[in-house]
Amino acid sequence: MSPALAFRTPSDIGEFIFFLASGGMDAVTGKQGKAPLPRTLKEARCFLADTFRLLCDWPTAFRDDVARRLQEGEPSASSAPARLGRWYQRLMSFDGAAYADFRQALGDVVRQEFDGPYIGNMPVAACERDWISAAESSRILGIRAERLVDAVGRGQIEGRQDTSGFGHRHTMLPRGTIEEIRENRRRFVGKSSAREFLGISRKQYDLLGEAGGLAQCIHDAPPPLVEGAHDLEAMRALVHGIACSALETKADTVSFADLNLRFTTDRAGLIKVFQQIIDGRLRPEAGSTEGRLAAFRFCRTEVETVLTEVRRGPGLTVQQVAQLTGWKEQCIAAWCSQGLLAHETYDHAGRTGRTIRLESLLRFQSMYLPLSELAKQMDTTSRYLIRRLNEAGIETVGAFQDGKAWRGHLVTQAAVAGAVLDVSPARGA
Repeated sequence: MSPALAFRTPSDIGEFIFFLASGGMDAVTGKQGKAPLPRTLKEARCFLADTFRLLCDWPTAFRDDVARRLQEGEPSASSAPARLGRWYQRLMSFDGAAYADFRQALGDVVRQEFDGPYIGNMPVAACERDWISAAESSRILGIRAERLVDAVGRGQIEGRQDTSGFGHRHTMLPRGTIEEIRENRRRFVGKSSAREFLGISRKQYDLLGEAGGLAQCIHDAPPPLVEGAHDLEAMRALVHGIACSALETKADTVSFADLNLRFTTDRAGLIKVFQQIIDGRLRPEAGSTEGRLAAFRFCRTEVETVLTEVRRGPGLTVQQVAQLTGWKEQCIAAWCSQGLLAHETYDHAGRTGRTIRLESLLRFQSMYLPLSELAKQMDTTSRYLIRRLNEAGIETVGAFQDGKAWRGHLVTQAAVAGAVLDVSPARGA
């Protein structure tokens, strides 16, 4: 006997036993459940024979009876209640705790035997069913049932749709499809959730995208029924790749969260910093990479170096050229202004700075000789060299007035070589 009924005697037990007994008999009126009452003891024994079997051979006999009814029911019925008919309605009307085992056994058989799309209000857990209704699927996934119905209708996800005799459309989804949708919804999120995952601001997220950091993290064709195209697995791989390049440092650091347009107004420079973080040239500080990307810390000096390079370009500043060559900064600036030394300009703190590419410097050195440098090599003075050059018909270039003095005299190597070649044959003669 069912455990729930073994130690209870509900007030409607007589009605329940009559229901079990009459369920398998042919009705006089043609209606199921309208069986005639037994009039003799023999008739009573025959009447209760099936009931005795259903109750005592528990739960095998009852399950077999339910399976038989499902097989013999209306084949076109799209739901289990419709397939079982009046018998199902009568059984479910006994809703007391004493009959819980019968309702559970009914649900178990429906789960195993019923091949239709809709099970009705059967006591079958969603995790135990192969097919689940759109309404219940929507509760599992946390989305509107209409979206599921529409996705099945469009063929975007696996499912099946049946229409009952009353015109109601029932949509069912395989359990595996629901699990796949649930996993995809965890993985693919919207922009705000992606920013929260990284811990960065909206503007930083946009700059990170311009730097190419999100190219592999945003899908053009995400799976159906997700809230966005941002792939958290790809983002997790991006953050992990940056973290793997961490190194020990004692230098002053700055967090990724602080690398914004308040840290520097140079948008292009900030994008370049992000690019170098992504490709591993700017490496985070070891010990700062356990949390979100926003908490990663980077060497402040290295970050500022990148910003400076972007601001002024890849060349050398006037100060760096002066240190490299020994020339005076004023002379170098004057040669740039006169167009003798090729350079590029950039804005810095409201002023104009100059950068000189290495190839431009080499080209300048191959064309011109600073007289001050030549005078040192010849152990004489620039004034003496200027007089001798004038005597040879060679004029200097690049000079500028500094107070009462003139500085920055240059002589072209071609002019010097030409003068030498004009004189040498005469000397040879």
